[in-house]
Amino acid sequence: MEALKDPEPKVRREAAESLGFFPRDGQAAVQPLIGLLSDGSVEVRRSAILSLGKLAKGNPNVEEALKRFASDADALTKLNALIGLASFGHLDESSLPVLLDAINNKEESTAKAAGRVLSQFASEKPDKVLPGVMVVLEKKEQPGFVNALRVLSQMKTHALPAIEKIASMYDLVKPQERIEIVDALTAIDASGDHAIPVIIKALKEPDPLDRKDALTALLRYRQKPDLFMDALIGSLSDPDVENRLLVIGILRGLGQQSEKAIPGLITLTDDQDMRVRTAAIGAVSSFRNLPPQSVDALQKSLKDQDFRVRIAAATALGRLAKIDREKSVAALRTALETETNDGVKRAISSALEMARKNTQSVTH
Repeated sequence: MEALKDPEPKVRREAAESLGFFPRDGQAAVQPLIGLLSDGSVEVRRSAILSLGKLAKGNPNVEEALKRFASDADALTKLNALIGLASFGHLDESSLPVLLDAINNKEESTAKAAGRVLSQFASEKPDKVLPGVMVVLEKKEQPGFVNALRVLSQMKTHALPAIEKIASMYDLVKPQERIEIVDALTAIDASGDHAIPVIIKALKEPDPLDRKDALTALLRYRQKPDLFMDALIGSLSDPDVENRLLVIGILRGLGQQSEKAIPGLITLTDDQDMRVRTAAIGAVSSFRNLPPQSVDALQKSLKDQDFRVRIAAATALGRLAKIDREKSVAALRTALETETNDGVKRAISSALEMARKNTQSVTH
């Protein structure tokens, strides 16, 4: 709150803006923001108006102030006041053109505030909002394009009539804008019929964060793994370590449905990153129907340079003794003779006991 009294207008403006978009105590901020409505800086007044539009709904003093600013000589101040009034409930179809124009405003805070209010309007009258939002989208201008996608995301199933158009735009926009299309499709398309093909494209984007977002988006469609399994398996070779770990986690979460990924997971037991090797070993050992070569891969991992990988390999071999008891037990006993790390020794001993119990349960 002290920043609202700073002698520097820039500091006051940023403080007023942050209270609106990241409010910690909205009601406590209202009175200081009202004080900024008479600030000597127009930029500060603009930011205070936007924040009050978000925080002070139901406050008659703020509402009257916004009505006065709605005829201000400064165009952006006037627009911000109109957006604030719309968020207070002064919203009808005559407000729609103003809001649609505002989401393409070059002032980011104004555009975001307009998008938020437009999303509220869309939840009540989606048929009135959708055509105008699509016009903004098709212009591909910034920030209108991204803000239009975010409004559509908030509309969810109400935006289904536009879903084919949204999906078709993926290859027509800049890489940094594509993930916004993925997010919108994921929010709108419950079936995945339109979203999944676009998400698969996004798995090949150059930015690792975009690929991570695409992988996360697939989680919504975990009930339809057949539609994306091949692409997900392909992402096991993602150059980003964190993404490879994420793929392994997704595959493991899919359970036996991702059996097709076993060869790729076995390959990752030789990955350059210790965390990936460990995760791959755990994932491999979670499958019921494993090929014999899986035991060979885990046997090799008992000699890994990292003790944590060796512990994971020992535990996995204990589980998989039912596949090839003789080879698993022999590998564990040999490793126990040469192992120097106490933690690994304990893991091997536990694995041998597990192997004994597993084979007994199979026998009986």
